Amino acid sequence: MDEWLQKIGNSKLTLEEKGMLTVLSLLNPKEVSLTTEALQKQITDRPGTVVRVLRNLERKGILLRIQERDINGQFAKMQWSINKKAVR
Repeated sequence: MDEWLQKIGNSKLTLEEKGMLTVLSLLNPKEVSLTTEALQKQITDRPGTVVRVLRNLERKGILLRIQERDINGQFAKMQWSINKKAVR
């Protein structure tokens, strides 16, 4: 069973959280890692809703947040990835 399917079966996740994991896996099935901006383009909910659900999944240990920096050391973009260790 795929990692994301195991996570979606987690009864402690809300419907929104399960939906976000599904979107993450469908948009990028090989390496489930996308930027916040890419997700917001694909989801019709308000940007604040997308960020809230992503942060909830991060708090639960299911998503990892990677903040990338530009050449000047400023934050450039935020990338989200499924935490593979959380499946075990």
